[in-house]
Amino acid sequence: MTVLEISSKLMSEISLICKDYNITKVKDILNYNLRGGKLTRYQILSHVANNGNEKVTEFDKDIVGFIIEAFHASFLMSDDIVDNSTMRRDKPCFYFRRKMMTLRDSRFLISLIYQLIKRLNLKIKKVIEKCFFETCLGQTIDTKNKVRDECSFSLYKRICELKTSSYTVYMPMACGYILGGRKCPDYLEEFTNIIGLIYQMNDDYLNFFPEKTKKSFTDLEEFKLTYFTSKLGDCFKEVQELAAMEKNEEELDVKEFNKDLDMFFNKKAVPASIEKWIRSYFDKYFIHKEELVMKSRDMIHKEDEKDLFFLYDILKKYELK
Repeated sequence: MTVLEISSKLMSEISLICKDYNITKVKDILNYNLRGGKLTRYQILSHVANNGNEKVTEFDKDIVGFIIEAFHASFLMSDDIVDNSTMRRDKPCFYFRRKMMTLRDSRFLISLIYQLIKRLNLKIKKVIEKCFFETCLGQTIDTKNKVRDECSFSLYKRICELKTSSYTVYMPMACGYILGGRKCPDYLEEFTNIIGLIYQMNDDYLNFFPEKTKKSFTDLEEFKLTYFTSKLGDCFKEVQELAAMEKNEEELDVKEFNKDLDMFFNKKAVPASIEKWIRSYFDKYFIHKEELVMKSRDMIHKEDEKDLFFLYDILKKYELK
């Protein structure tokens, strides 16, 4: 989504809100940070809204879709600074152009969102505010330095619910239901939590294949809490058993492996044995992911199939080909 793709009516609304600000700069911020995205959230919103009982105007859909995509862009702008990222959507990160002024631009986008929210249904406003808070909370927990005991799947799952599921899946779906004049299914939040978890697990897996996915392959080097490092933190007994098995075959010492664990979690280094263990976990990752897919499918009521099955098509787009 870029300025060229934003409807003239919405752009007029944005221009009116930003009348005391340089509109050329506003357009530059929007073009640079919204251009090149996959528009996954907008696709989900549009799909669910179009299935509704009420005819949805293009303007209502545009304004909510823009808010969701601008919401996403504002987080990416600040994330890239925190993560020292270099590329975003096939171009240099915005802070290379704007330096620390990027933080102000990110806050400007959030302020613009809240001005636009005033023009929306109160129920949609509540959904967006809820998801904004949850995402901020998830970001805070995720960026906190973690000791080994904190690297657990339960914490990883909670971060996924707050940071990924809430605004990537739940927000566009809930807004789509409201726009279409329908009540959200009672189980929608629980369902979208699982879908968001699958989405993030898949993203963590793709990080190991930068040559195919253009991912950075920096999750391990940055010691992020991912699906695989959470399992590494949980499975000390399993790690020791694997090390003991390899001792017979490759003379790998269990004590040495435990030293490598300590080096990874406490001294922030990535021994080869740690990456080897993580790659050995790939088969279990696929089994776990399939179990979650089946669990989520079993939750879907027949009357909701048209809305919710669409999410599995979205997930397939991000699988490694």
